Amino acid sequence: MLLFFIRMMTVFPAISLSSPLYLKGKKGANDSISMLRHKSEFPQLVSEFEKQVPLAFVKELHDLILDQFYQHLIAIDIGYLIHVMTEIILLLFWCHHDQAIIDQRINKYKSIIQQWSDAATKQFKMSC
Repeated sequence: MLLFFIRMMTVFPAISLSSPLYLKGKKGANDSISMLRHKSEFPQLVSEFEKQVPLAFVKELHDLILDQFYQHLIAIDIGYLIHVMTEIILLLFWCHHDQAIIDQRINKYKSIIQQWSDAATKQFKMSC
């Protein structure tokens, strides 16, 4: 179950944000959820997800909270998070952060991306 953030402090235009977090099963592995299970166990799945990712259920979602969350995802290095990096930059821009901070982040992400394997960077170039 992929966590999607679709609400911010403005009605329109909306900022669509996502996170590469999945619901974890009892053994800590990503939980596979069939359509049947989704239909029959939805309240239990939501409850378990709320325990695992409480940020998805806050009443007011602020840009600084999301920035901290995304920075944590990048710091724990769970994969090639090009979409997370892109969304952070767009979030900072949309929420009128100082251009120097945005430029600093872009340079930080460039440095991270330069350390990725050629196969990873080639994959992202092909998907653009």
